[in-house]
Amino acid sequence: KKKKKKKKSRAPPPAKPCEKPWSSLSASERELAERLRFVRGTWGDDPEADGRDGCEEDWSDIPWSWVELDRAALLPTALALGFEERSWKGGAAAKPSRKARGRRPRARRPPLPGANAVAGPLLGLDGAALEPSPQPRYLASRREWRDLPDWIELSDERGRGGGRPFPPLADDPLFRDGGPALLPFLPPGGEPACCRGAVLVCPGGNYEFLHPREGAPIARYFAEALSLRAYVLRYRLLPRHSLHQAHDDLRRAVQYARTTANGGPVLAIGFSAGGHLIATGCAMIGVPAAAERPSGGEGGGGGGGGGE
Repeated sequence: KKKKKKKKSRAPPPAKPCEKPWSSLSASERELAERLRFVRGTWGDDPEADGRDGCEEDWSDIPWSWVELDRAALLPTALALGFEERSWKGGAAAKPSRKARGRRPRARRPPLPGANAVAGPLLGLDGAALEPSPQPRYLASRREWRDLPDWIELSDERGRGGGRPFPPLADDPLFRDGGPALLPFLPPGGEPACCRGAVLVCPGGNYEFLHPREGAPIARYFAEALSLRAYVLRYRLLPRHSLHQAHDDLRRAVQYARTTANGGPVLAIGFSAGGHLIATGCAMIGVPAAAERPSGGEGGGGGGGGGE
């Protein structure tokens, strides 16, 4: 039997990025082409191309989506020059490779647990419920809200209803300056009876704010996935308070979490400044609390749980 010869697959010729020769481009068109980071060697008739073929460098370093961002200025002129979407690396019109065409699409991963966790009322570090203040204080005055960093403002993720994961700034307990507090989350079935332990989450935020994405979503995950009580710690921040006071908040929060852990361990997890707070808090085990240190020290000003 004669063996069938395998046909060698030939790569399709690359798309030529520009139909106009370089010599025919006007000064403004050449300036635009250079702004789009197309080298002169892309054009075969360029005297400075050093003999390079125009098809050798037919991809731009700028994705097509970047050009679309400046649609009013770049896109019409680019199209007039003969540039097409397939001329850009990452363009939607680029054909996938032969290997990529043969792969099966990846199945979407199911969402992480946490949506069914039950949020409880705001608690003090002693476990007592905190009543909301009629005139709450915030970490920044309302005049400064427009200048807040994007990771605190989260304009597309804050709101009431509509699938927004975080409350408005005015209703966010992590944005209020009401003293240390705990945001509790329970498993979907309520009180955990079979599992032992508790989780304490310390969000980051440069000791200036508390990042909402590093608080409730993490506590919700542990509450639903591990059927444990999970708490988000709202610790006191700089510069109004000292780092020693923040350590006292962590210490008291761990003490309360132990009373609800059914005799199990307490896991403290932190992000950025929250991770630093936990690490330094572990290193300071045995150091007197701020309220026990002599007055005039760095951590003076006693640690007590304030109202909401």
